[in-house]
Amino acid sequence: MARRNKKGSLKYQMKQELAGMKALGESKHEAKKAQKASCEATGQKWNPTQVPGKIFAKKSFRTYQQQGGQFISWIKEQEPGHKDLKQISRELGIRYLQEKQAQGCTPATVSTTMASLNKVFGWGLSKKEAGLKSRSYKQITRSRGIKAHDGKYNHENWKGQMLVAQAFGCRRESISPKRDKTGKLEHEFVLKPSSFVRHEGKTYALLVEKGGKYRAAPCLAKHEKAVGELLGDIKEVEKLPTMADFKQLHRSCGEPFLFKSYTAKVDNHALRSQYACDRYTELTESKVSSGKVVENDYREKYDAELVARVSQDLGHNRLAIVVENYFRD
Repeated sequence: MARRNKKGSLKYQMKQELAGMKALGESKHEAKKAQKASCEATGQKWNPTQVPGKIFAKKSFRTYQQQGGQFISWIKEQEPGHKDLKQISRELGIRYLQEKQAQGCTPATVSTTMASLNKVFGWGLSKKEAGLKSRSYKQITRSRGIKAHDGKYNHENWKGQMLVAQAFGCRRESISPKRDKTGKLEHEFVLKPSSFVRHEGKTYALLVEKGGKYRAAPCLAKHEKAVGELLGDIKEVEKLPTMADFKQLHRSCGEPFLFKSYTAKVDNHALRSQYACDRYTELTESKVSSGKVVENDYREKYDAELVARVSQDLGHNRLAIVVENYFRD
């Protein structure tokens, strides 16, 4: 009689591994601060883009689970003798990544797969070690040009949702509620009327988005009037609320969400991209009008200080993400 593996199948082991990393709802920003302090105390190298052993977003969790499952299916075909997840070697992972690259998968797709394997197995593989091609922003096609689905919806039905996305650069998850099969909200901090405040003459949207990161996103000046007409009276504040204050207000105010729905046919990433471009232009004009020089100290084309501001307003940390994924050259 065959001996049963007490650990369970490889896919079961992977699911258990990922379940132990769930940190949904926790602040990735605070976790990064704690990780940095720990690394500095022990003299270890700190990677500011990662928090080992933790997953903060449902979308990321699903991606890791899907990519990890595909890898395990591949292992069953190529190396069927494996029974223990911990004994799968990084060399096997490199073989898998190289095979995907050889099959014509884009560098972006292969990068996503590598990140998933690194999360599941804790390998810390790099593109250089695995012999993979680097992703080029010239290969990015998302929200570039007209797509087949563009225009196949009535703009009038979604003009409020689109205005908010254009004016504040918020992600789709913030605009309207989405629920899972049990009826539970997938994202808690969907916009409500009290999610908007005015401070020193400018309107801000208070957002908690990807990775539990909080930001006060400034409204583009050209949309201030339309946003005022949409929202009506907006509370004036002496200082912008902290994340703790905002979360408490959002949970206790009893207000309905600002929007009930938002069609998936609207390319919300394109609206965020437009926000990024307009925000950079706005900041550039402000810097020039104040008598300061706009530098070309980032990639010999952009002002690094202003790109950093746009990055912060979009909820990102790295300048490269904004330039490669949002700016349209």
